[in-house]
Amino acid sequence: SDAHKILYSLVNIFSMRVFMVATTHFVQNPETIFQMGFAKIAATRMKGLPICRTDIHVKALGFRPWRDYWVGAVVTPWAIFTVAAHRRPVTTMLQAGQETTVIMPAGEFSFLAVREPLIGYYLSCSLMSPLTTIKDQRTAEAFAATCLTHFFNPTANRSTP
Repeated sequence: SDAHKILYSLVNIFSMRVFMVATTHFVQNPETIFQMGFAKIAATRMKGLPICRTDIHVKALGFRPWRDYWVGAVVTPWAIFTVAAHRRPVTTMLQAGQETTVIMPAGEFSFLAVREPLIGYYLSCSLMSPLTTIKDQRTAEAFAATCLTHFFNPTANRSTP
């Protein structure tokens, strides 16, 4: 449709800007950067792959500051994950795929370092992949939002008996 063509054109323009501007940290809320960056990935590299659900589209949601990070969730046609993106310049970047721990109010969580040219450097914690048990887009977004709520809930701390 024309709306999709316009969106993909905007993603192309925006992703070039993202590549030049956001490499190691995000001064402002990066929700739109993740939304548009993953929309471009979904329309290009991931398009047509069997793991992708055609009824699920990219949605970045719930980004908020937490200590040195912007923390939010991203729904894609192939996965749902939580993102921790640095708010300040990073002095030492982890290698892509290297695991690290991020301490949230609910406890310690394992994240993997990601270096994505369209988005920049960030940490990712997989919540679900593939999306075989997700009914639809609304369910995917509700699942992502619920998981974020639990990350920020100190009473959900997994180390407490």
